[in-house]
Amino acid sequence: HETYHIIAFLILISVLIGTIVLLSWVPPVSRDALTHHLAVPKLYLQNGGIYEIPSIGFSYYPMNLDLLYTIPLYFGNDIAPKFIHFIFALLTAWLIYGYLVKRLGVVWALLGALFFLSVPIIVKLSITVYVDLGLVFFSTASILVLLKWIDNRFQLKYLILSAACCGLALGTKYNGLLVLFILTVFIPFVFISNSKKTLNKKKPANKEESIRIQFKAVGFGAIFCAVALLVFSPWMIRNYVWKTNPI
Repeated sequence: HETYHIIAFLILISVLIGTIVLLSWVPPVSRDALTHHLAVPKLYLQNGGIYEIPSIGFSYYPMNLDLLYTIPLYFGNDIAPKFIHFIFALLTAWLIYGYLVKRLGVVWALLGALFFLSVPIIVKLSITVYVDLGLVFFSTASILVLLKWIDNRFQLKYLILSAACCGLALGTKYNGLLVLFILTVFIPFVFISNSKKTLNKKKPANKEESIRIQFKAVGFGAIFCAVALLVFSPWMIRNYVWKTNPI
């Protein structure tokens, strides 16, 4: 029965992907795509590089994904950016599958990926030249790597990788600031909670050990925030140069 379920879910995912690809083979018509996500990169190409465009407020937003759209636009293709955006939905589905397959098995992992890809707003975004699916991918990656940091006894490399993903989310859309805030607060909390549980299994934590744990927890939170902002910093520097305001 499990084999039948796997085949069924694979067929459903394939049909869904095929349908989204078919729906994407039309020129972009959404307002944000035509006035922002395609318009600004096109102006950059015409100018030969990034330059300030005071008449377009959107041009001051972070543009990690928008810069990717310059590649097909250079060749005169305004449909390929839809597929670039859709790729980030597929990558997020792959992250969900990878997380679930180790815990619940292939069937539930495929169901999780199918559920994500079939959510109406994800389908809508997958056929549109926006940047939200990039934000979803980098935010999901940041959270999952952070969980891996917890599972691997707080190895610094996972914390830095998670922070880098969070920084890429910030560089995709300002909504990533919410992810940065939540995860920066979450890190000290979860480290203190886990450390005290580990200590209490051996012996009750004394005041000195509790203070040491708290300092270390705040340090981890600070490292996460600093690395994320460092990855995001090129866009802040650009805006500071143009407007003396990094945001």
